[in-house]
Amino acid sequence: MTAMTELFNFLEPWKEERSEIYTNELYKELSSSHILKEEKVSIVARRMDCDEVLFKLLNKPQKYAQVHLTWDIKWPRTKIYDSLEEWINTRMIIDNNEYETE
Repeated sequence: MTAMTELFNFLEPWKEERSEIYTNELYKELSSSHILKEEKVSIVARRMDCDEVLFKLLNKPQKYAQVHLTWDIKWPRTKIYDSLEEWINTRMIIDNNEYETE
């Protein structure tokens, strides 16, 4: 976990995650041409209500990937963010607003 992620609280439905079960599953699901195939990642957070997981790209220090795991050998939907701040502003805050209104 980076120092930055340790300094703030994730908003619901996101929560900090350290379990490698999600990282292991990601690597199982990646096809040979997937954008993350050659990347080393570290889990950062996951949504409590679905299979969305946030990973830090270890070879690209500022980049993060949000992945929808399929729990099957399929192409996991992936979105790359240029920074944690970009992910917070364009995904976590929106998810939190939608989650609280449901």
